[in-house]
Amino acid sequence: MRKIIIDDNIRGFANKYLKEMENECPNVIKDLENLRDNVIKYNPGIDKKIIENYINEIISDYPNLLITEPKDWNFKKYNKILGVNSDILITEVKYNTKRKVSAGKPIEYRSAKLYDRIMFCLRYEKARTILGEIHQEMGLKACIYCNTQPARSANRNVFYEMDHLKPQSKYPFLGTCFYNLQPSDGSCNKRKSDNPCDFQLYINDSKEELSPFRFLPRITGIEPNTKCIEIKFVGKNGNTTTESKQYNTTFHLEDLYAAYKDVVDDIYWQNYKMCGSMVAAYKATFGHDVTRAELTKHLLHCPYDESKIHEDVLRKLKVDTMKQLDDAGLLLKD
Repeated sequence: MRKIIIDDNIRGFANKYLKEMENECPNVIKDLENLRDNVIKYNPGIDKKIIENYINEIISDYPNLLITEPKDWNFKKYNKILGVNSDILITEVKYNTKRKVSAGKPIEYRSAKLYDRIMFCLRYEKARTILGEIHQEMGLKACIYCNTQPARSANRNVFYEMDHLKPQSKYPFLGTCFYNLQPSDGSCNKRKSDNPCDFQLYINDSKEELSPFRFLPRITGIEPNTKCIEIKFVGKNGNTTTESKQYNTTFHLEDLYAAYKDVVDDIYWQNYKMCGSMVAAYKATFGHDVTRAELTKHLLHCPYDESKIHEDVLRKLKVDTMKQLDDAGLLLKD
């Protein structure tokens, strides 16, 4: 729900991923060469020139493909190789024999879609386990699309899915690219694959809006008897935009967040309770004047900081609810 500008810090994580992939997957190029040769050998009717050129291009670009930034993704080059035959990537191809060929017996082949075999050679499953722990270091611990489900990894076990921003079936050359793999829960991953979504986690343009969306709780009643009756998903300025409407339609966010109205209620209630006497009590506890940052962190159980919403679930809703209180002049009001 919030984009990340690619800076030297992010590039540091990308380079760590690159080094680990090179150390743990030393045979990627050899495997791609074998795939190229076998597909050409065992599929006499296939366009051999496309197979040769496409896989050779991946070999030529590897391992830089692992950390190629979005601004440098060269779709034109790969699409030109495919020409009018882009369906070749989803074509079932023979890539090996199941057993040694015996005289008088028909050959049995192993087969799969071409892009699947490219992904296998690129070692996607290994990339996923490596990247999972790097995501934890980066603070990417919640689904970037809905922010309601955890994205956790430990001991090389990844307990979430990784969405390919650019689908592997169309762009297998980006199948293990650091910047193309986005932490997602299973439901959001499936919904995105079936519906349009332009949300891109990593961006190069520092002028681009990082947080284009906002949750807008609808509150009824007067303190202390306020009640959240609806949570709208809108654009940054509080109005429904073409982008927020598309995003909401794809991920069903307003329906999903109807189950989290109690989170809003709790923040409103806790904020109401945080009166002058409570502030004095905190001051006595901490032994110094309590800052607004300390009070809001205590109220939210997390920093009141939009940039940290990926660190845990429901952070976006909590921060946006606080902003609503802040904008109304009600936040930490005596």
